[in-house]
Amino acid sequence: YQSEFVPQEPDEFDAGFELPNGTQQGHDHQGNATLDLNIVNPLRVEKPDLWKKLVSSFLSNSPASLEALEKAISGHDLASLQMAAHTLKSSSANMGAVNLSVLCRQLEVASWLEQSEEAPALVSKIRREFDIVASELKGRSEDYDVVE
Repeated sequence: YQSEFVPQEPDEFDAGFELPNGTQQGHDHQGNATLDLNIVNPLRVEKPDLWKKLVSSFLSNSPASLEALEKAISGHDLASLQMAAHTLKSSSANMGAVNLSVLCRQLEVASWLEQSEEAPALVSKIRREFDIVASELKGRSEDYDVVE
């Protein structure tokens, strides 16, 4: 059995990714929001073992997704670009990395619409945002042995 990624039409994507009122966020050194603390804190405080595993998995697996984005761009493979963006979008959202998830969603939609000219700039933004998120996650995991 081989699973196949089925692209969604843009109107099937969530309309927003806007943060609900009252969302708490972590911030990078310039004061930019990086993490939704409503997602992060319950896991970090109430389920530290699960938090440790999630952070380790995210930090271990995301670089491969970033490489897949760049490989798809260099190979002009929009289907692979969309799939890699979708994967990183979902895992980022699960970790509370809202800004990173939004950037990945933009890339996912751009690839579906075959707007490949936007892709390199979006991937650069995604890489920068990932670095910020990774640093923030490592800082919030200082009590744990997080695998990098």
